[in-house]
This record gives sequence, C-alpha cells and structure tokens, in this order.
Amino acid sequence: MGTLSQSSIVKVIYNNLDNEKFKPIISRKVKDLKQLKLVTALPKDWNVLVAVSIMFLKNISALPVTDTDGKLCGNFSVLDLKGT
Repeated sequence: MGTLSQSSIVKVIYNNLDNEKFKPIISRKVKDLKQLKLVTALPKDWNVLVAVSIMFLKNISALPVTDTDGKLCGNFSVLDLKGT
C-alpha cells in the first residue's frame, strides 16, 4: 500500500503528456481549473507556525510569499519543511 500525493499526480501527468487520456486536462487553462482567488499572501518574515496555520484553516497547500514591499518573491509549502 502506498500514499497518493500531489507530487505523485504531477509526476504521472508529466510522464504521460503524450497520453490521450491526459489531453482534456493538460489542454485547459489554469484559470479554468479552479477559481483563482488570492486567499492570503505571506510576508517573508512571518513565522512558519503562522504559515502552517493559515494553510490548515484555508485548506490550501501553499502560500505566495511577499517581500517588504508586498511584491511576490516566492512560494511556501509544507515541502519547504522537509529539509529542516
């Protein structure tokens, strides 16, 4: 028995880009897959606990990270905690 993760799904799709089964998925625009609404952005100097709490409460797997000017400078996900 194994675990199905987002990474596993991405790998399967990427490794099968020429498979007709995936054409309906990969031919769509990102904006059509889900409502794109900014939940919140995470200032880069915020605590990891705050980030994880926001992700849990908003049921999301990643957050955009902003610099002190509010400009996008990165992305934070639980995968960022793997090396700690």
